Amino acid sequence: MKKKLLMFGTAALAAISATWLNQGCAGKIPSVASVATVLPTPQPDYIISNFSAGTLNMNSFLRGYAPGSKPGYFFPEVYGGAPGHTNMINGNVKPVILVPNTMPSLSPIPGSAYVVHISGPQSDPSPTTYPAFSVFSFLKNDASNPYYDLTLPSSSGTTFTGIRFDVKIPTNLNPAGSTAWLSPVGDNNTQKRFAIATMDEVPPTTAPGGICPPDFSANCYNYFWVTRYSTVNGAGTGVTIASSVLPLTMPAIPPAPTPTPTPVAFPNNGWQPVSILFSDLKTDSGYGTNIPGGTALTATNLSTGAPYMKSALFLLWKFGDNGGGSNTYTDYWFDNVQFY
Repeated sequence: MKKKLLMFGTAALAAISATWLNQGCAGKIPSVASVATVLPTPQPDYIISNFSAGTLNMNSFLRGYAPGSKPGYFFPEVYGGAPGHTNMINGNVKPVILVPNTMPSLSPIPGSAYVVHISGPQSDPSPTTYPAFSVFSFLKNDASNPYYDLTLPSSSGTTFTGIRFDVKIPTNLNPAGSTAWLSPVGDNNTQKRFAIATMDEVPPTTAPGGICPPDFSANCYNYFWVTRYSTVNGAGTGVTIASSVLPLTMPAIPPAPTPTPTPVAFPNNGWQPVSILFSDLKTDSGYGTNIPGGTALTATNLSTGAPYMKSALFLLWKFGDNGGGSNTYTDYWFDNVQFY
């Protein structure tokens, strides 16, 4: 089936700017002399964001950022959905996705003070309307130069080879299509994808810097999607999994060795790391013909001679595409996003 992918317009970017400008300041504006100067604490240049500052902005010390430049940022978006089904993230058309890092039933939670949380039901009666929850992570906030170079070396000469983040997916015991799908009892969404987009697959109407030509539906939106990742199993042992989707649930908790019948608690209270090599991010086949299917992010554009990694625009977490007439519930948490 040909996939229909989310088209994120520049109008949304303008809406973000308008929101910032309209926040304003209540009361009398203090004089410059009375305002203390607070400098951000430097973080390592490989950290994209651990959300500890309570903001969706990226680490201002990310490798390649010029001093004083605006950092990139995370932004939620919803696409599609049948008439009468709002398919809202976190129950709101303007969702707040950054939440305190607490889950009362599973507290305490390892990690930073805040995490990204994407939740809500998706209804996709046949014929499919391809609803999707998405989180975009724009790597730069500069329309005049929106390209992020993933090949930049550190001061010691090392370069990034991949990206990692921590995820938590509470299990939904109801199968997809169950009449109980509206209950926030966990996650049963089987379409969890991650991608890095470069200028070649992004139309200029989707984000500044995109150069994918019309016909957009036929040529574009085929980003570099995950094909394999490393994580841990229920015993806390590292495993590598070949899959086009991210982990679907928390790993199964294995029983303790006999004769002790008590289950072994999963390390980190259900949080699991996901590590993805850039070489394991590849284009799909069957659509987005501007880049051939199966092309890796680490490849070079044969028509221009430029490495794809030198023109990254955004990261993308995407949930619920191609639902195929199902009802699902998404309950997905992620934190500690960084290159390695």
